[in-house]
Amino acid sequence: NSFASGSEVKEFDVPNSLGMKKYLIEWTVIDWCADHTSTNREFSYTQEVIATINPDCDVTTGTGDDTTDVSLVQGTIATERGEAVQKVEMKAVLGSGSPLTTVT
Repeated sequence: NSFASGSEVKEFDVPNSLGMKKYLIEWTVIDWCADHTSTNREFSYTQEVIATINPDCDVTTGTGDDTTDVSLVQGTIATERGEAVQKVEMKAVLGSGSPLTTVT
C-alpha cells in the first residue's frame, strides 16, 4: 500500500577490458504498511550492468567540490502490469545541447 524504494550502485573495472565498467545495483523496496516483524516487509534485487565507457564523454556537472556524475542512467519502461515495452525511443540532452538518442 505504501512503499519506499532505493538503490546502491557499486562500480568495478572489468579486468583486461579497457573502458569497460561493471555496475552492481542493489534495489531495495520496503512496504511501510507491513508489520515491522514481517519477513515479507522488505525485498531486494541485484542488477548487473556491464557498459563500455567512452573516456571522451565527460558528463560530470557542477564546479569545484560540488560535482555530480550523471553517467549512469537507469530505469524501467513498462506497462501498468509490469510488462516490458519495446522499441521506445530514449533521448537525453546534454548541457552542451547535444542530444543522445537510443531505442530500447
